[in-house]
Amino acid sequence: MAARLGCAVLVGSVFAGASPALAHNALVASTPEAGSILTALPPEFSVTTNEDMLDTGDSVSAFLLQVVGEDGLYYGDGCVSVDGPTMSAAAALGPAGEYTLAWRVVSIDSHPIDGQLTFEWDPAGDGEISAGSATPPECGVEPAPAEAAAGGQAQETDPGADVSEPASAEPEQTSSTTPNPLLLVGIAAAAATAIGGIVFALRRRRNA
Repeated sequence: MAARLGCAVLVGSVFAGASPALAHNALVASTPEAGSILTALPPEFSVTTNEDMLDTGDSVSAFLLQVVGEDGLYYGDGCVSVDGPTMSAAAALGPAGEYTLAWRVVSIDSHPIDGQLTFEWDPAGDGEISAGSATPPECGVEPAPAEAAAGGQAQETDPGADVSEPASAEPEQTSSTTPNPLLLVGIAAAAATAIGGIVFALRRRRNA
């Protein structure tokens, strides 16, 4: 019995020691906080986890922090930086309203985790207003303005528009029931020749 108990304690201690190493990072703080109301733009938006994030050197393409307004436009330049347990990006917002901050980081165990939160933007006075983009921003790439993206959309054809049918390349075919005079003359000549041949043959039989 004592041996079994000792084994159980040993196994339990092994798993207890392995749990922290296998645990993924968890969100512990953010700027802005979920459900908060911003009246002034902070220097940066950020998410902080309980442990350091994976150190990927200068390549942070696996990390993401995007801000989307209720108008469906993206705000920010798409660039993020990682420092220990915190990922941050320069703050940028458009007109007042509800915004969603979506994030994705890579845990110290190389497992990606993500989430999102919403907050209200109610700038006091003349708050700094940024222009949004219709597509997710990429770091180092100038985003296309929302107006340009909207203007580049194809125009739909009005179903009620008068669309004329193209002229046919084939000549128009006509039909007529009027007999051709030349054809009638040819038929008459052929008939006369046939009748003359018959009469000539009958005469030869009689003379014989």
